[in-house]
Amino acid sequence: MESIYHRLGEQNLRVMVDNFYHYVMEDDTINHLFTTDMELVKKKQILFLTGFLGGPNSYVAEYVICLMQSLRSLQYHGSKISEKQSGN
Repeated sequence: MESIYHRLGEQNLRVMVDNFYHYVMEDDTINHLFTTDMELVKKKQILFLTGFLGGPNSYVAEYVICLMQSLRSLQYHGSKISEKQSGN
């Protein structure tokens, strides 16, 4: 069975995400929540939806793996700080 992503197509997904964020940014009740680079937000949303809808799972490779590495580093350094605080 063909995935939703493949039936929709990459270009149509990009148009949908662009349109969605266009309306978000026009709405003064919510646009203040998006104070970062909107092109990056849209890129991440497209990558996430691509994998979620059955296309290539690039979001995990590009963003989640980096996040996991950062969390491991924080955990390591946090444990070292705890050791120092406890006198070990």
